[in-house]
Amino acid sequence: MPGLDLSSVTTFLEGFLLMDTVRISRAGSGPPVFNQETGEYDWPDGDPVYEGIGAVQVSGTPGGISTLPTPNLPWAVESRSKYVMFTPPDAPIAEKDMLISVTAVHPGGDLSLLGRQWRAQDPSQVGTISVIRVTGLDQVQQTRETS
Repeated sequence: MPGLDLSSVTTFLEGFLLMDTVRISRAGSGPPVFNQETGEYDWPDGDPVYEGIGAVQVSGTPGGISTLPTPNLPWAVESRSKYVMFTPPDAPIAEKDMLISVTAVHPGGDLSLLGRQWRAQDPSQVGTISVIRVTGLDQVQQTRETS
């Protein structure tokens, strides 16, 4: 029995969901650098692995519990802000801790995506039947400079 041809589903999703431009990069070396435009620290980009069509969306419900206390730590762990990145199935697999950014948004898109960075929580998901590549992300949290 021949496999399913899901190329028309992939084509539909590319036109319907993958409307922005995303970049996947290896983490650069060195400390974060203060960004004057955003007022936040950016990790230096390393070697780009992919730059092309994609989307970054929040995953889960706003205001939901995103972290639980760890019993053996005397402090609360940094809360995870759950996001997902969608890319075409032929895009490279993002490895754990690679940096993700949105470099361009579609007309009418959310401009607040620009200037943010996310880390891949795990390698991109793969499967026998796949029409889109999904990568779990955590937004890079940072402390703003205070005077």
